[in-house]
Amino acid sequence: MRLIFLDIDGVLVTRRPCVMEEKLLQNLARVAKETGAKIVLSSDWRRHPEARAEAQQVLNSMGLELIGCTPCKSPYLAQRPTEILEWKRDFLRTPGGEKLENWVAIDDRELLTEQNGRFLRGHFVQTHPLRGLTPEAADACIAILKQEQKSEPTGSAMRGVPRSSSLEVDRQGGAADEDPPPPPPRNQPRVAGARVLAASHISAAQAARALRVHGNTAPAAVRLPGPGRPRGRSMGAIAGRR
Repeated sequence: MRLIFLDIDGVLVTRRPCVMEEKLLQNLARVAKETGAKIVLSSDWRRHPEARAEAQQVLNSMGLELIGCTPCKSPYLAQRPTEILEWKRDFLRTPGGEKLENWVAIDDRELLTEQNGRFLRGHFVQTHPLRGLTPEAADACIAILKQEQKSEPTGSAMRGVPRSSSLEVDRQGGAADEDPPPPPPRNQPRVAGARVLAASHISAAQAARALRVHGNTAPAAVRLPGPGRPRGRSMGAIAGRR
């Protein structure tokens, strides 16, 4: 079993707000086809039911299997790696059969500099927000997913990802789950001709029970070049991204 932790804005959405681009979706589909990987949504689109449902419909239309979403912690702190690691920790704790062979996080944010970002080394491909998941980025994802894994630190070694259910206080001094979610997108995310279908949040434990996956993971990031990264977050303002 292989997993892709997927951001959308800056990966599948680049120049037109809330519109996933066909060619970028095809690049993602190629990654999944060549590796057999399934999708876990780490994008802020997961925070809003309609956006999450749209993401599921579009991914399914490309033959991609969305099995869950990472937990929604505070959107005002840079801690997406922590959210990814928490989902993965809960997923792997569920007893079951199939081994987790490898995983990759795809994002235009500099995740290695965020809370617990060091645990994504060797499992991260950074895209340029105006280019998204190019063929070169897709090749990098395939290379990561096909490589042999090494062992990784246990949950107790990850800041903000303890063994127990209680979470550590974040760097800014606030509890990670206290802040409310950002407002929903002003425009509904779409792909030309796509319909919004009902979809529910799938927890790591539910996905693990359904797929019976367990295993260990490993400690590099691949950053794709671009024409100069923009200072602002053009897409983020629409979907609540930072």
